[in-house]
Amino acid sequence: MLNQTTKTISSLSDTIILSTKLATIIQQNQLKLKIAFNGELGSGKTTFIRNMLVFFGVSGTIKSPTFAIVEDYNTAVGVIYHFDLYRFDDPEEWYYAGFDEYLASDVVCFIEWAENAETIIYPALDLIVDIKLYDDLREYIFTALSEKGNLCLSLLT
Repeated sequence: MLNQTTKTISSLSDTIILSTKLATIIQQNQLKLKIAFNGELGSGKTTFIRNMLVFFGVSGTIKSPTFAIVEDYNTAVGVIYHFDLYRFDDPEEWYYAGFDEYLASDVVCFIEWAENAETIIYPALDLIVDIKLYDDLREYIFTALSEKGNLCLSLLT
């Protein structure tokens, strides 16, 4: 059963608050979540993930791994893998790159442009974050796909 919650925000400070709340839930409950982030270019996927990585103790430049496809970070909650699938033309590229092992591991994964490999990775995800832009507002639609995702949503509301 899919559970869903929506949060509407109007500022960067609200984004920081929301991303910090999600990061706090992950850390306090030791959740090794696999989270997809979808939204149009410029919707704030990287900003949201960057804020969570900073919360987990990552310092220095944190950029979207558009060209590298994946970056890894050693953090307070263990290794976090940050993927950017923007350049994927075929969902099978996930397998060709050997990324299926990441989803089977006991690690946290943040995946931007996850819809570009959804037929392959969605069954392994815990949470999907769809970001919609409406003038000065951003709507974050959180959808749980697992028990861990459901726990996260129950604590996020």
